[in-house]
Amino acid sequence: MSDSGETKRRNYSLFTRAQLFAMSGNHCAFPGCSVRLVQDSAAADGTRIMVAEIAHIIGLNPTAARWQAGHKESFLNSEDNLVLMCPTHHSIIDKDESYTVERVRGMKQSHIDNVESAMVQRARGELTADREYNLLQYKNSTEPTEKSVNEIVGASTPFGIQYSERIVTVLQILEGLDRDPSPYFAKTPAVAKAEQVSRAHANEVKAGFTADISEWWRRARWVIKANEADIVTFRQRLHDDKVNIELAREAMAAFARFAALRLIRALQRFIDIENGQPKLYFEEYVFSKSGGYYYFDLAPKQSDTGYSVFGFRHYVDARVGRYPNDYEYAMLPLELTRPAIADNGRGNAELFYCWVLPQIFLIMRDESRHTLQVDNWRVLLCRGADREREWYHGEDPWPSCIG
Repeated sequence: MSDSGETKRRNYSLFTRAQLFAMSGNHCAFPGCSVRLVQDSAAADGTRIMVAEIAHIIGLNPTAARWQAGHKESFLNSEDNLVLMCPTHHSIIDKDESYTVERVRGMKQSHIDNVESAMVQRARGELTADREYNLLQYKNSTEPTEKSVNEIVGASTPFGIQYSERIVTVLQILEGLDRDPSPYFAKTPAVAKAEQVSRAHANEVKAGFTADISEWWRRARWVIKANEADIVTFRQRLHDDKVNIELAREAMAAFARFAALRLIRALQRFIDIENGQPKLYFEEYVFSKSGGYYYFDLAPKQSDTGYSVFGFRHYVDARVGRYPNDYEYAMLPLELTRPAIADNGRGNAELFYCWVLPQIFLIMRDESRHTLQVDNWRVLLCRGADREREWYHGEDPWPSCIG
């Protein structure tokens, strides 16, 4: 029962279920359990059976395990408060009082971290040189050649961005569903089940999916427009600074990687349906869960995605600019930042145009684009995953982080 005396009900949206299964890796979250949540059956037709059970971290009602007063039904039935387990371990954590809210929540997070780590290891063997971040191309050119960069840096008219075929395919799927979501309804089991209840219930479920699709497309469309605008102004900045062609080529390529990652990050929210099951795109790209401006986990943690994209495993959150009050933060490779710290914080032109400036144009405040200059900036301090540790002189806090 709720605080007002009404019994709360189990009510999980398709999006919530999809999140839980995506993060589970098809395994029970109990430490050491190898039970698959969707298993092959002995049936001759090859059908599968689902043994997964959705467990509440904070109990739904006063009679439930780990119940706490004061929580709304919407939160209690959200992904944040749920974890997938096999029937055996679901029963164990609900009957044994030693499985507190904190313990079960930690169990879930550890399982998610293990799943993502295993996914990255698989992805490292599958990724090829033909990746999305290398294929944010210049108009009428498949590679950022000297000729194309010259045309871009010296051009006086706007130009377009071409994305990789894989990105374009996902965008076309999403745009088509935004115009007409009926194909999504047709392949979604939740709609079929709702139609068996009543037409009104089916319309309600369809309205929810329509809103999700519109939001996914709105986010993707915003990133596309922002990338188009930002690359034009970034090009103009290189032109105004009279950057030499070799460095301009490297800077444009770096900008392309950051811009493509921004779009990939948005498209990861899109949950498609395939063979009645949730289908996620670009799962091999693992971003920081912090939700901040930096894409990858910070040192001493390593980022396999960062290594695949940029060739560096360790990154720091660096305060860059002019002390004391004219600065921004940017994600920098630890390997490239060490020489700057050793030189009293002095950064070089390559670090500025290929790392600091692309992030300022794509992520930071507009006014920072104009105040920060290649000849007046420094790396003022660096921070890693331990946000309390600041490094701006003295011994390297992460000496074991190489590459």
